[in-house]
Amino acid sequence: MKKKIRVVISGVGIVSPFGVGNKVFWNGIKSGKSSMSRTLKFSSLMKKKMKTGEVKDFDIKDHLQLKGLRHLSKSTEFALVASKLALDDGKVAYPLNKRASESCGVALGTVNGTLKDILSLHHEILVEGPRGINPFAFPNISPNSVPSHVSMKFNITGFNACVISEASTGMDAVFYAANMIKEHGYKMGLSGASESLCQEIFDSGYALRTLAGTLPGTKEISCPYDARRNGVIMSEGCSVFLLEEMEHALKRKATIYAEIKGFGASFDCRTKKGYCPDAKGAIVSMQKALDDAGCSPGDIDFIMGSATSRRGSDRTEVLAVKRVFEEKAKEVPITSIKGALGYSFGASSSFDIAAALFSLKSSTIPPTLNYRSSDAGCQGLNIVSKNAVKKKVNKVLINSFSTGGFNSALIIERFRGKK
Repeated sequence: MKKKIRVVISGVGIVSPFGVGNKVFWNGIKSGKSSMSRTLKFSSLMKKKMKTGEVKDFDIKDHLQLKGLRHLSKSTEFALVASKLALDDGKVAYPLNKRASESCGVALGTVNGTLKDILSLHHEILVEGPRGINPFAFPNISPNSVPSHVSMKFNITGFNACVISEASTGMDAVFYAANMIKEHGYKMGLSGASESLCQEIFDSGYALRTLAGTLPGTKEISCPYDARRNGVIMSEGCSVFLLEEMEHALKRKATIYAEIKGFGASFDCRTKKGYCPDAKGAIVSMQKALDDAGCSPGDIDFIMGSATSRRGSDRTEVLAVKRVFEEKAKEVPITSIKGALGYSFGASSSFDIAAALFSLKSSTIPPTLNYRSSDAGCQGLNIVSKNAVKKKVNKVLINSFSTGGFNSALIIERFRGKK
């Protein structure tokens, strides 16, 4: 009988709108602080400065010494620094030696992280003509350049993958890496997602009226599950995790944050409004994650919610949680960190995973910033608001339900040893 391989998380690295590092991220999330401010970079189509969650005062040279920095996308820079921090946190020396290199891989995702570079190159072609473009810029316009640069910097020669599935990107990348460890003999993997904002993304959100405060009579506020919710506040950043085969982590006496217990995914084909009103895909993904983990809704101590502060999508998640958890939905605590962090596209679910890991470690459930009261569509859940809640947490369900139909759910558990 094939031995069951267990996968744990032994390192975390974060670049967020709160700043660089795990401590500044978690202190901001658990204390209910907002990382959003009037944008320094972007104006809306109406030339109005609006709020974003920008990574401010970031200079990759403060953290890594690299050649050829001029042509790296900002999302690649975020990913390189977050990967370094994850390896440092996991006490893994780099560049990896030959044996470690071959048994380690990278699975990172980005949705819009290289869009600015694509558009810049397109502009050069239109203005200067084909002979006027810089050939060194071309390799960095592809999304897969993000994980590629991480592998090259840290000498990781195992699997390398770029995952793109809207807000579920970071979570799906974690599952990809975990599956490579479980099924294909790898010992370690770096996984997560990185995103950077640009003017074109911001203007698209403004034109589509998906940004908070763009609809008449609404306020510019990110307030998941709240009756005032009216859109997202865009943000950027990166979370990277060091995944390991459990025996490998124990052998090198690594500090283990949590064990990955279950994963589920589903796709909604009917998404005319950007989400599925009957929540079918969200329900299926949560149920599959519970089945994969071999647990019931009653075993979940805390739900890290997906809610982005969009009216329809938040309501869809609430409906899904009620259907899966039934009477337990009124009891299990649920929170969303989007009120503090904003919506960072593919990196959103990786930030959610990071917050869940720190919740396990500190026995603290962070609050849903800006939540006051729900409308009829979001009532009936135990939403953590105002202040963080001290509670020992053993199992966390993390949801990621995206516009466009992507649904993923992940269950992590406090590590209890080999048995």
